Amino acid sequence: MKKSTWDTVPVVEVRLPTCPTCGELKYIGIKGWRDADGGRTSRRVCKRCGQLYIVLSLPDCGSDDLGVW
Repeated sequence: MKKSTWDTVPVVEVRLPTCPTCGELKYIGIKGWRDADGGRTSRRVCKRCGQLYIVLSLPDCGSDDLGVW
């Protein structure tokens, strides 16, 4: 596998988690927990349309992984 350079790596756009049905930012948090890998999982209910959805947050990268951010 060829080693990537910063000019060839993909760009990832990160947005605030919104309701997958109506796009609303406001929610009611039902339950959240930290996963074994350091990420977080939370269950939410949209305040506008009542849609249930789950948000997965990736763990923070430490100095042992990709460097200190």
